[in-house]
Amino acid sequence: MKLINRKSIFIKLFLTSLLILFVSFLIFAVIFNYMLHSVLFKNYQDSIYYQRDQLTSFINEVSTKELDKGTFDSSLELSMHKEDQTSFIFGEDGELKFLSDSRTELLSIIDKEYIAKALNKEESVKKIRVEDRHMFIIALPMEIATEEKPDHAMVVVFHGFDRDVNPIRLLNLGAIFITITITGMIIFFASRKITAPLRELNENVLEFAKGDFSREVTINRKDEIGQLGESVNYMAKELAGMEQARRDFVANVSHDLRSPLTSIKGFLVAIQDGTIPEHRREHYLTIMRDETDRLIKLVNDLLDMTQLESNQITLKPEAYNISEQVRRVIAKMETNLTKQRIEIEFFEPGKEMEVLADADRMEQVLINLIQNGIHFSPKGSRMEVFLTEKDSKASITIKDYGKGISEVDLPFIWQRFFKVDKARSSKLGTGIGLSIVKQILDQHGVAISVDSTLGKGTTFTFSLPLAENYKM
Repeated sequence: MKLINRKSIFIKLFLTSLLILFVSFLIFAVIFNYMLHSVLFKNYQDSIYYQRDQLTSFINEVSTKELDKGTFDSSLELSMHKEDQTSFIFGEDGELKFLSDSRTELLSIIDKEYIAKALNKEESVKKIRVEDRHMFIIALPMEIATEEKPDHAMVVVFHGFDRDVNPIRLLNLGAIFITITITGMIIFFASRKITAPLRELNENVLEFAKGDFSREVTINRKDEIGQLGESVNYMAKELAGMEQARRDFVANVSHDLRSPLTSIKGFLVAIQDGTIPEHRREHYLTIMRDETDRLIKLVNDLLDMTQLESNQITLKPEAYNISEQVRRVIAKMETNLTKQRIEIEFFEPGKEMEVLADADRMEQVLINLIQNGIHFSPKGSRMEVFLTEKDSKASITIKDYGKGISEVDLPFIWQRFFKVDKARSSKLGTGIGLSIVKQILDQHGVAISVDSTLGKGTTFTFSLPLAENYKM
């Protein structure tokens, strides 16, 4: 059984929720206790007001009858007697005249100041603690009309406060304890349920770090954690794709480096050994030069891709003749076109067109797009390049009639290392040419579109701003 990590989000969430619950009930208990005191005190006040009025009426009524003092005192004591309180009536001189029961020891806790204030028509309220018991003392003015000196003071000591409050407190504390226990269990299981996907996410990410992208997060919720799970699954698919692309790239580059190097080495050894006759050496030296050019292009493409992805290349836009550039690029590709027996036709407007762009990088774009068309076109086919003016821009279209690209592969052709044909072939390159094209055009703020049909060919189109629109 795994030990609970004290730093885990589960334990933090559980303890935080439990703390909030405990503090909430603590605040509730304080407020409840205050309100309980207020309600009981209000009841005590209402009770003593009623009792004072009843006693005043009783004394005035009894005083009109001729009763001896013993009978009068007994009747008054019986009327004043209550189990949870002791009542005192003081005369105008502050002397005790009536007592509701035999608890004369309570006189010691009655401050004479309370009596004086009551005789002066003022009320006094005091809560005291005597021998671990809470008591309320309430002093009220009292007027007895039948007495020669009607002003009196009625002081009541409520000593049943704890007896009234403690059962309610115990019930309240019991209810709070049971509620916290049950709610704590609910919070515990809820916290585990909430954090369970996070634990799974953590385990999966650790496996991703080890290179295993086959695991997938189980998603059964639509909240932020569910969205995070979807993002992790998407990340795993992307990483798996990148890892596969990396492996394919290493394999492709290894093959593309090894093949020409093996050929060059073989021809060099044959020339040195005299295996190749003198009249054939020029032919094989030409092959070696072509293979060397191929290696240089591969290395240059890799360097360009790295620089473009790290934003180490700064564009240098300038006004230049795009018509002349297209013609020059086609002329440079003549050797490859002839080797593949591909005819290329350039359709241009009746005037020369100037654009504002980085001429060197645009030449790289045109070469890669035409080279891509050559790679995927069968021998004896043709290609077309269109240069037109559209919406105050120079629109360049490169069209081939090769094998085409499927709809499934079309969204991925701009990714680095991606190859439409997964089978190895020495003529298909490393799959980074179109990635370089896309990054160069993106840096120019230019979009490129592609339209392709399997078995019928592929068309690439992009537009560059005309230089005349930027002239002062």
